[in-house]
Amino acid sequence: MISFQADCVDTDQRNLDLSTMRPQNTLQAIKDTMGSALGIADSRITLRGLGEQLAKEAGDADHTKNPACRKSDCPGYFAHPHDHAAAR
Repeated sequence: MISFQADCVDTDQRNLDLSTMRPQNTLQAIKDTMGSALGIADSRITLRGLGEQLAKEAGDADHTKNPACRKSDCPGYFAHPHDHAAAR
């Protein structure tokens, strides 16, 4: 899964749109970098745009910058195969 969260700087809809586009861009950058070495079928990759969810949970008011809430996350899916072998 690749997810992205936004802060509250823009409108709710714009932040949701950004948080939806950024995982797509992240996936494309990973594909461009890794090529066929990625080895994960598109059907197994989930993209999630979470909008301002984290910022709202942190209590941020509308139009508040919070760089900690602007983040993309892809936990463990794109680690090098040798990393998986070492973890066993």
